[in-house]
Amino acid sequence: MEKLRSLGILLIAVGLLMLTVDHVSAYVDSMTNEKQKLLEVKENINEEYELFLTNVMEYKTAIPSINDFYIQYYETMAENDNKYKEIIQEIDLKAKSVEETSKKLKSYCKNNYNDENLRKTCESFNKNYTNYKTAYIEINDNYNNAIEEYNEWAKETNNKTLEKYAPINYNEYSISI
Repeated sequence: MEKLRSLGILLIAVGLLMLTVDHVSAYVDSMTNEKQKLLEVKENINEEYELFLTNVMEYKTAIPSINDFYIQYYETMAENDNKYKEIIQEIDLKAKSVEETSKKLKSYCKNNYNDENLRKTCESFNKNYTNYKTAYIEINDNYNNAIEEYNEWAKETNNKTLEKYAPINYNEYSISI
C-alpha cells in the first residue's frame, strides 16, 4: 500500500513537471514567434519607408521652382496654360505614386510598437506624409485660385477664360493617418 501511495505521488509529480515543461515550452515558442513577427514587421516597415521616401523625393523633383511655376502675368497665362497643366499632371502622377506606397505604412504605423526604431520610423513617416499632403493640396489650391483670379481679369478684358485643374477630392487625400 505504501508503494502504491509513493507511486501515485511520483506520478502526480511527474505529471505536474510535464505540464510545467509543456507550458514553459509553449511560452518560449510564443515569445520566439512574437520576436519573428516583430522582425518581419520591422523589415516590412523599413522597406516600405525607403520606397515611400524614394517616391516623395521623385514627387519633390516634379515640383518646379516657385519662379518657374507661379504665374506672374495674366497676359501670358492663356498661352502657358497647357504647360502649367502638364506640370500639375506630373505632380499629380507622382502624388498618386506616393499614395500607393504609403498605404502599407499607414496600416503598419497604426499599431504601437515597443521597439524604439519602429516608433521613430512611424513618427518620421507620419511627419513626412503630412508635409507631403499639405504641399500637394496647397499646390493644387494655389493653381486653381490663380485660375479664378485670371478668369475674373479675362472677363473684364474680354480674354479667353481657362479651366481649373480637376479639384482635389479631400476625402481621398485626407491628411489623417
